[in-house]
Amino acid sequence: MKTAKIACGRGALGAAVGALLVAASASASVGVEYDKQVDFSRYRTYTWADGTVAPNERMQTHLQGAIERELDAQGLRKVEGTADLYILTHTATGIDTVIDVNELGYSGYDWRQWMGEYPPTTRRSYLPLGTVIVEIFDKDSKERVWLGFAVEYFRGKPQKLDQLLDKVAKKMFRYFPAR
Repeated sequence: MKTAKIACGRGALGAAVGALLVAASASASVGVEYDKQVDFSRYRTYTWADGTVAPNERMQTHLQGAIERELDAQGLRKVEGTADLYILTHTATGIDTVIDVNELGYSGYDWRQWMGEYPPTTRRSYLPLGTVIVEIFDKDSKERVWLGFAVEYFRGKPQKLDQLLDKVAKKMFRYFPAR
C-alpha cells in the first residue's frame, strides 16, 4: 500500500486526544469535527498518508477498507499519488481499569440492635479499549478539514473486531459533509 507523508503536528494529535477524553467522559463513543467553512463538494479524490498504524496489519487493512467503503459511498475516489484529500489514521489499543464500588457501607439499627458499619466492597475489572482517530487533510492548504474519533470497549471475540470496525466507520462517516 502506497502512502504519502503529511506533517501532523503534536497540536493536532493533542487536540484529538483531548477531544477523545471529553468524548469518553460524556459517554460518547464516536464523534467528528470539521471546518464548516470548507466546501467539501469540490473534493473528488483521496489517498492514504502515514499515520499511526494499528497494532496488527490485519486490523489496519480492515480499518482502511471500512473507511474506503464509506468514502466511496460519499462519491470520493481513491487514487495513488496526488489527490484532493489525504487520509491518516491513528489507532491505539490498551486495557482500561474499571473499579466498581458495590456498597458504600452501612450503619444503623435493625429491630433489636446496633448493626455497626460494613466496609464497602470493591471489584476491579479490565476492559480492552480501542481508540481510532481519522484525520483528513486538504492537499493544497495542508490543513486538517475533518476529524473523526472513536473510543470503544471491545468485549467480544476477536473475530467480531471486523464488524466493530465497520460499525465505527459507518457511525463516523455518517457525519462526513460531502455532497
